[in-house]
Amino acid sequence: MLITLPIKVVPIKVVPKKRGPIKITLLNTVLTKIAPTVATVIIRTLLNAVRMVFLGFAFTGYAIASQDLSTAIELESTWFPRDGAYANQNRENFSLALTSKYGKSWRNDRQSFTLEAFMRLDSKDKERNHFELREFNYISSIKQWEIEIGISRVFWGVTESEHLVDIINQTDLVESFDGESKLGQPLLRMAYFSDFGDSHFIIMPYFRARSFVGEHARLHGQLLVDADHPLYEDADKENHWDFAARWESSFSLLDIGIAHFYGTSRDPVLVASIAADQNTYLQPFYKLIHQTGVDLQLTLDNLMIKHESIYRRYQSDQEKDFYAQVSGFEYTYYALFDSAIDVGLISEYLFSSQENNSLTAFDDNIFLGARLNFNTVDSASCLVGAIIDLRSSAILFRLETTKRFYDAWSGSLEFNQFISVPDDNLFSQIKRDSYLRLLVEYYF
Repeated sequence: MLITLPIKVVPIKVVPKKRGPIKITLLNTVLTKIAPTVATVIIRTLLNAVRMVFLGFAFTGYAIASQDLSTAIELESTWFPRDGAYANQNRENFSLALTSKYGKSWRNDRQSFTLEAFMRLDSKDKERNHFELREFNYISSIKQWEIEIGISRVFWGVTESEHLVDIINQTDLVESFDGESKLGQPLLRMAYFSDFGDSHFIIMPYFRARSFVGEHARLHGQLLVDADHPLYEDADKENHWDFAARWESSFSLLDIGIAHFYGTSRDPVLVASIAADQNTYLQPFYKLIHQTGVDLQLTLDNLMIKHESIYRRYQSDQEKDFYAQVSGFEYTYYALFDSAIDVGLISEYLFSSQENNSLTAFDDNIFLGARLNFNTVDSASCLVGAIIDLRSSAILFRLETTKRFYDAWSGSLEFNQFISVPDDNLFSQIKRDSYLRLLVEYYF
């Protein structure tokens, strides 16, 4: 239920004062130590990839473990009860989306290929008309090693209201206001699995800028974001190489993950600038950061205690380093009143030392929610919750429900309501944009 809203506006273009290069000694040391083994894995993987491409899947000579092709057509309808605060905004919107996914594995699932393509056509906002390769990757497993090459989506995190440690993929903001939709990230991922835990090393040679809605859409501020002309702190811009390393393991009832990221921040600062048409726009400014994250989950029968925290250091002195965390629990009542329904009660506290400059707008908030799983053949479920600002008492209420009907159809309902939002709150510019969204999908 993450809600990302980049809101810090800098009135002029800033040339940041450098702290000096940030060394990634630990990552370099690790890569140096494992270089011989990694080189062997990469060479074997590339040879298999070449053979796969040029000889074709049908003639690889490997035993096929599984093969799957699925396509979904989605019709989306969104209705806003109130008129928009700005010109060219509508109270209703329709769009059509197509998702197609192909997956194949062979050599007893030790090698696999995945392709997921997505396309959307929107009735009002041209920025939502886009084609996206969400996944296009090849994975090979050799003994305790796994290597992945291509475009992929990687998820880290355990909490419900905000995913602080989830930093690999960029947010696809034109797809969802809650920030859950992600763009595919070009990467090379190497993983080593052992009894002590799983270690992941990720190299990202290309950065993907965040998408933003256009003037005919809702859920944007007074100034539009010029996503086509982003600014970068590093001279290499989107070609700056990013690095990440993560270790994760399970100790009886405790699941733990520790990760470090160095590279271009996925969260931009918005810089006010005047375009050629003499209108003022916001340009995304992407800065270099170091970010260390920890996620924990302790499972005690019906109770799960969850925690995520990060410490982010900026390379420039224009931004202050900060700490943020989300901590809470989920308690599940199974077979409530001897029925098939499971009910999970969720409570989380969100904190950020960035305060009003927080890129997520959550510096002192609580989240209260409930998850209902009806355990029926139609996979019906419901998630309801609210994020409450402890300083202003502003409330963001959200309801999500999904249900499958017939064999190839599913539907979902999404409702967002801004309640008692004061003018000095970060959501004040979109407080008229409460909405109801209906999605119907057909699979074939």
